[in-house]
Amino acid sequence: MSIEIKTKNFSIRFGKIERAEVEQTVRNASIKMPKKDYTYAPLRTALLPTPAQLRSAVINVKNDPRQMMDILRRLPEADPHIFSVGNTRQLAILGYEWQIVPAEGLKDNEDEQRKCDEMQNLLYKTNFKDFLTGLTNGIVFGHAVINPVWMLDSNNKYFPQFDLLDGIHFAKKDGKVKMILDKNDKDFPVTLSESSAIVGNNDQNQAAARLAGNYGLVWLDLDEDALIIMNSVPPILKGWRRDYLGGLMRPGLYLTLLKYYSILDWAKFNEMFGMPLRVGKFDPVLSKDDAIEILKTAVQNLGTDAAAIIDKTTEIEFVSSKGGISQGRFTYEGFAEYIERKQSMAFIGQNLTAEQTGKFGSNALAQTQNLVRMDYMWADIESILPLVNKLIRKLYFFNYGTPPNNTYPQFELFTQEVKDLEMMGGVVRDLTSSGLPLSKTWAHEFFGTKPPENEEDSFGGNNNPFGVAD
Repeated sequence: MSIEIKTKNFSIRFGKIERAEVEQTVRNASIKMPKKDYTYAPLRTALLPTPAQLRSAVINVKNDPRQMMDILRRLPEADPHIFSVGNTRQLAILGYEWQIVPAEGLKDNEDEQRKCDEMQNLLYKTNFKDFLTGLTNGIVFGHAVINPVWMLDSNNKYFPQFDLLDGIHFAKKDGKVKMILDKNDKDFPVTLSESSAIVGNNDQNQAAARLAGNYGLVWLDLDEDALIIMNSVPPILKGWRRDYLGGLMRPGLYLTLLKYYSILDWAKFNEMFGMPLRVGKFDPVLSKDDAIEILKTAVQNLGTDAAAIIDKTTEIEFVSSKGGISQGRFTYEGFAEYIERKQSMAFIGQNLTAEQTGKFGSNALAQTQNLVRMDYMWADIESILPLVNKLIRKLYFFNYGTPPNNTYPQFELFTQEVKDLEMMGGVVRDLTSSGLPLSKTWAHEFFGTKPPENEEDSFGGNNNPFGVAD
């Protein structure tokens, strides 16, 4: 079979390569984005919207979801706490090492293990980390579309380069992620005519049908076989909101906006009440104009040089606001901390492992809440693994054909939990002191210690627990 590789810049056709009887060829989806990036018009000169603009975006989210997406993608830049907890959730997955392993029943097959090692090496030289990042972005923002561009290396092996497509050009309709094109955009006809491979075989038909109607936006189905599409809906909304847009970013949207404006109010409060007010008093013996001029000069000098020479008949008094800064901190900081606790709960299920303010809980409670955070991580891993394994199956088939028993290798993350040796040490101490015998071999293996060679090479134990010489 003759196989052709196409990318945006070049096309390669090479000779016959025999694959299994499965009808499948290597092809790339060439998605052509609109020539200009969509930006919600009222936000072109602002970081976040006004409450009225946000309300408009929420009301129109089904008609034009780009407004909402344009707001959501600005949140990490506008809010350092969202930036932090969002990264925390994503890095919980991205921080692990990974491997490709043979399918069950083939783990002892040397040839399959060799192929898995080769595939790992192929992915190591690509931007595979960006691919995983794109999938986790799909969890945070609700959807992501990634275009794997298949290429050949010098050994005639396929490997993918990943193109992460801007999520603002995609949204959900009928429970599926689709691409949005603006019929009213003057560049739309050009974009459409250059994007024949944007969707499946019926792309031109469906686009023509929509152009014939009175549609402001054109929704195009994506080629789900050629693209990697992440469609994430929070579990609590599944079955209720198939077209839910915004992922983890959306629940705290109004609170984030309120915190943003509250911090600005706090800054104004500090400017007004943070520094003492300088009040000048003049002697009525002096003419009013002369007294005011003398005091004006004196107060201005104190504002810059902190020193001034004034007439002995005048007086400058510094008036501080009672409660001033402390009152503002109690009001504004308390409100900001409340919102950040809610943001942490939305992203990682709790707030104790994200915030150390000295106001909350105990170490035991923090450990319990960390288990909640781990539940979120496992749920995220389960949501991205099918998409990663879809890529692994294609990589295997394009290079080796159909595997034995039609069972493809699997992608795995090294997610072994870090042992809490201090906690386990206390458990071992309590169990042994209560008379329960434990295996020394198990203890050495668990704690990673080496058994002593002889009695002289040891310390501790029942007779000398702290290693102190007799």
